[in-house]
Amino acid sequence: IAPPPRPRPLMPTRCCALLAVAAAAAAALVAWYGGTDDGSHSFSATVGILPESATRAGLLEDVRAARLGRLAHRAPPATAPAEWALEHNLTAAHPVVVIPGFVSSGLDLWQGRECAAKFLRQRVFYSVSMVDMALRHRDCWLAHMEVDAVTGEDPEGVRVRAAEGVQASEYVLPGYWLWARFLDNLARLGYGPETAHVASYDWRLPFGQLERRDRYFSRLAAHLELSKRHTGKAAVVVAHSMGAMVWLHFAQWAVSRQGGKRNSKWLGEHVEAVALVGGPLLGAMSVLTGMLMGDCADLAAAHEFLAAIMDSVASPAQRRRLFRSTPSAQSMLPMGGEAIWGNASWSPEDPEDGGFSPGAVFRTVRDDGGLEHMATADEAVALLEADAAASQAGGARAGKAFRMWHPHRDPAPAPRAGQGPESAWVNPLRTAIPRAPNLKVYCMYGTGVPTERAYVLERSPEGARPGPEGGQGKGDEAARPARFGDGSDEVPVRVNRTVHMEPHLRSGVHYSDGDGTVSAVSAAYMCLRGWDRRRGRNPSGAKAVARSYTHDPSPNLLAPTERTGPGSAAHVDILGNHELIKDLLRLAAGRFEEVGERVGEGLERAADRIDGELRRRGQL
Repeated sequence: IAPPPRPRPLMPTRCCALLAVAAAAAAALVAWYGGTDDGSHSFSATVGILPESATRAGLLEDVRAARLGRLAHRAPPATAPAEWALEHNLTAAHPVVVIPGFVSSGLDLWQGRECAAKFLRQRVFYSVSMVDMALRHRDCWLAHMEVDAVTGEDPEGVRVRAAEGVQASEYVLPGYWLWARFLDNLARLGYGPETAHVASYDWRLPFGQLERRDRYFSRLAAHLELSKRHTGKAAVVVAHSMGAMVWLHFAQWAVSRQGGKRNSKWLGEHVEAVALVGGPLLGAMSVLTGMLMGDCADLAAAHEFLAAIMDSVASPAQRRRLFRSTPSAQSMLPMGGEAIWGNASWSPEDPEDGGFSPGAVFRTVRDDGGLEHMATADEAVALLEADAAASQAGGARAGKAFRMWHPHRDPAPAPRAGQGPESAWVNPLRTAIPRAPNLKVYCMYGTGVPTERAYVLERSPEGARPGPEGGQGKGDEAARPARFGDGSDEVPVRVNRTVHMEPHLRSGVHYSDGDGTVSAVSAAYMCLRGWDRRRGRNPSGAKAVARSYTHDPSPNLLAPTERTGPGSAAHVDILGNHELIKDLLRLAAGRFEEVGERVGEGLERAADRIDGELRRRGQL
């Protein structure tokens, strides 16, 4: 796939979303409480150390204005797509259900420990209460945000639950929107709470636990059935980022004997179309590095001073522990093996000129300055599995225990929908779409944003230290420096930010094309080829369409809170992309034929290579 045109700015991608939110929250609290009476001194000082995206978003300005009482309500967001839709005679036809992505639903505290008593029944994720709790009571906040990474259950004495309603996913903080732009356009088209529903959920939980604890999938199925009775129309589902993986799990659960127990026709009768926006259908590398190292491209590209500030707020080990205590993220680990991600000698995304290949997702620097293979995607996931096993087994260095909830192996022949282990339901290469011949599946994805794909690593200072007390009395294992597979809390490696090899490799990170978080291959291959009607994963021939949106970051000078503008195709900002919203309104209005396939030559070439490798393995 052609290299992106320029380096990617530091922005809150999904791998580093928790970190970016924490950084923005830290600056927000300083602006809120500190400085002069007009907030100007503390605000200016804070802006200098914040990621560019936070300042461009106007987040700090909103916080300062709120402190001074000048921000009662934000101006209504632009509804230009809905105005266009009305001019073209589009009307609200199908009920719409939104499934948010990772860290995209607010979380409320229903029961907590003594340190969180003042926050009872308040939002502890995505709110000013979060800012207060995360910075004034950091350890308390982290203790309430973690779930047991082995059982998937709440810590003792803690009950944190997903907020409900459209307010759960509209804004992160005042002025920093998530779903508000799309929902406002739906409202302008004539939708209301009876026809537009946000199916928020506790994004920390493994998907099976969402049903066992919260009955999430049962409630989602009941809502779809109620919508069909109320409107007479099947719903249009819009799922973003990890919400696409939630949808994949739900589609299998609905027709499985151990799940929803619906008949094989149920899905097609209650869902007319599903739009998977920026879905990491085959995984995202940022999730892998987050779970292995607490590191990602945003940190590698950050200024050294800013990186030091972030490390002081949350060390790599703390970030990794928080990521591992969010089992749902495992649904976005790379899947498909070498056929999808490549190996030491090739990858589907190799440039035609034979340049640097990202097939070896981890490399190290040799003594002579060259790069040496360390691990493929499958081998890197195996390192994580070894860490999980060691953490549960205990031992001299064992740290916080966690388990693997979703196996990620080479694709096997697709069974019938709803069959196979629950842990495999998120893997579209190992499952089949339920029989729904009238269903339309759209993979809508951003391109033109450098997206992390492979890394050059080095030994981290933390991982180079010997074990506890130098290993005294605990054997040789405890005395060794940390390594993957020992279950240690120490992080053995980090991204080597000193390595550059233009145009693809910068600050130790190899970039390919995508939306800044999810590669184009991961987001679009299933719709382009994987769910082809002639293949076993789509037995009833449901329509599958891959549709790209090219990143145009030109800011809207009349609406500065549009962040990178209404043409942005970055992973989060695409939710405000006017062209995407127009297409989603077309789907809601039943104009499905107007949303056709659109992919670039680079993706077609990568898909050909994947098909060739799958065919060679007898897996096509």
